[in-house]
Amino acid sequence: MKWNNVFRIHLFVLCLFLILIMTYSPARAQLFMGDPRFIAGGSVGTFRISLDRFEEVYDGRWGNVYGWLGSVRLYSRVYLTVSGRSFEKSGRSGIHEESGLSLQNAKWKEQWYLIGLRRWGFRNRGFGTYATLGFALFYIEEVPPTSVFEYENTDTKKNGNGFFINLGLEYSILPRFSIFGEIEVSSAGVGGRSGFEGSSIGGFYFSTGAYVRLF
Repeated sequence: MKWNNVFRIHLFVLCLFLILIMTYSPARAQLFMGDPRFIAGGSVGTFRISLDRFEEVYDGRWGNVYGWLGSVRLYSRVYLTVSGRSFEKSGRSGIHEESGLSLQNAKWKEQWYLIGLRRWGFRNRGFGTYATLGFALFYIEEVPPTSVFEYENTDTKKNGNGFFINLGLEYSILPRFSIFGEIEVSSAGVGGRSGFEGSSIGGFYFSTGAYVRLF
């Protein structure tokens, strides 16, 4: 499937979510089922890293991302949520300006872990909405010397931290099984530096997935 088609699918899910929010009526809202204590699931989607210099070494900012999540209910419809993401890219064609080596040997491996509070909104006729806000921890590894960073002591590993927010729409197919679509925005810097917009190793994540209500 081409990237533009995948992007349109996730954009459609987001638009559907926004339409439901705008047409929401408190008088019609009701719980589809009792709020579970624990939820576990996974997702797949497309991620666009915000780092401006990324395309100097790597083959585009977009890539596939696979994720997992687990949520524990704290009270009412508020959950403590932990999730993880994995993003990899290969080098683009050409020669690295500083080393003179082929950029095709470059490798980018990025993993990040999110912890935050998720608040479910309304649930009506099997549909539900949610929003999550919290902290993000990033771990990056590159193959030297082709890098978007200036390394000290040939250190090819970088850590970063920041924040994230996501909005989602779910639909319960079965009493304990649901599918969802969401958009997530994350922002983080490396080496203790702040990361916003073009200096951020975070980015935009458009995903779909499924989860089960374990108990």
